[in-house]
Amino acid sequence: MTVHQLKVTLMYIDPPIWRRLQVRSRTSLAELHLILQWTMGWEDCHRHAFGVPRQRRWRKGRLEPVKEMEEADVTLDQLGVGVRLIYLYDFGDSWVHEIEVEEICPVQDVVAYPRCLDGARACPPEDCGGWAGYDEMLEALRSRRGPRYREVKQFLGGARFHPEAFSVAAVNRELARFQQRPASDAAGGLEAHFPDGRPQMPAGHPG
Repeated sequence: MTVHQLKVTLMYIDPPIWRRLQVRSRTSLAELHLILQWTMGWEDCHRHAFGVPRQRRWRKGRLEPVKEMEEADVTLDQLGVGVRLIYLYDFGDSWVHEIEVEEICPVQDVVAYPRCLDGARACPPEDCGGWAGYDEMLEALRSRRGPRYREVKQFLGGARFHPEAFSVAAVNRELARFQQRPASDAAGGLEAHFPDGRPQMPAGHPG
């Protein structure tokens, strides 16, 4: 039995927000969606989709027609080292994650999977307006003055937000409850590919 080591990067954010995790190779994309939600720090309250760039390498056999397959029918063991997937979360804010298969390793009997190995920076708050809204929010928090700062503080409900905060231990505590979590109600499906290998970005997007 094997595990897939994945690097997940939230695109168009600088400095990067990323996670490195190991997931059993038999994990389906439907399960990976939930794992990504907990690993990144999202709340699973929006729709999502997976994208497969045209240039892809499968570990075994052919996977076709991909567009007609359900997330539950596609497992990581069909993806080889170097394959990159796109995971789009929240079709309004358009949070685009790149998932790279870094390694395929033997299962370690003493290790619980999935597990987070490393990462950096906190997940943006839900519904903050995508990459542009998040940049604007951070700028307002840095200024600590003006009407926009007050709007952001109200949006956060008085809670402090620390963009640099990240804890591997905290993520793994969430992942330890993976088997006990209910299935997500959020709809999603596997897309064969986006027109140029990634989703269409809003006008003015840095990507």
